[in-house]
Formats: sequence, structure tokens, C-alpha cells
Amino acid sequence: GQLASHKGVDLLVDAALEITNHHPHVDVVFAGPGDERSPEEQQWRSRIAAAGRTDRVRLVGPVRDVPRLLSMAALHVMPSRCEESFGLVVLEAKAAGVPSVVFPVGALPELVRHGVDGFVCRDISTTALVHGLEHFIVAADARHEAALAARVSADAYSVGQFTDRWVALLSPATEA
Repeated sequence: GQLASHKGVDLLVDAALEITNHHPHVDVVFAGPGDERSPEEQQWRSRIAAAGRTDRVRLVGPVRDVPRLLSMAALHVMPSRCEESFGLVVLEAKAAGVPSVVFPVGALPELVRHGVDGFVCRDISTTALVHGLEHFIVAADARHEAALAARVSADAYSVGQFTDRWVALLSPATEA
């Protein structure tokens, strides 16, 4: 996704700084196109540098091989504030077996089953985001179970499933 405020990057920067302060084994990687010259991105980078976390909280820019990046991740976070009609990156995370932490906006709560294959935050805030992240950071067993459920839930969005649903919808009703 994009690195922009409407995508909740500012809230995730704050959450990442708090999480990395309390959990020394956690690193946070922001991936996606941004604009290093934009005042907001410069502000995020400055906050990360001022906290002394440039080695553990990184904005890496666009990533071509998203599956590879997700294969290295324990969690996926999509803190979008905007009304996402569909979160493709959530499906990519599911396919990789990575649970997602999302805000309760747009279609995201429909894609992520709270406590099953991810975590839907109670509201749009840094506090709620930290709570969602810590849910999986402190409970490796919950993260593992959610990862398995995420991979299984990705099947509901496969080409075969969509084809079957469209065929059923468009086929004439059979008479008894």
C-alpha cells in the first residue's frame, strides 16, 4: 500500500515506536510507495531517528516481491483510515499465512475475522493498534493459530471459488 496519512502510516509509526520500546525482538518494516520529499514522510523519518530506532523501524519504499516480504513477516498491518472497498494486500497476507491487524473501516472487517485470522482494532487510534499488535506479539500460539486460519481463509477468494459463485448466480434455476 501507499505510505500516506490516509493509510494510517502516522499512527503505525507511533505504534511501532511504542512496540519496539517494549519488545526488543520486534522490528517493523513499512513497505510501499511514498515520497521521501513530502513533509509528512520527512516527519515520520525524523520521529523514528529521534527515537533512535532507524535500525528497527524502517520505511523501505516500494517492494516488487510482496510474497517474499510477507514470507519473512510474522504480522501484517493495514491501519488504513479510509473506506477501503477491498484490501488486496490483506488477501496477499492471508495467502502467505500471515495474520493481519486492521482498523474497523470499509471492507477490512469483512476480510479479517477478529481473533480468528487476524485482529480488528476497536477504533482508529495508536492505542488500539498497539493493543492489536501486542495481542499477537505476546501470544505466539495465538499468532500461529491465526496464521493457519489466514491461509485457509484465503481459499474463499480463490479463482475457483469466485467462478463457482458466479456460475451458481448466473445459471438458470433448476426445476424440481
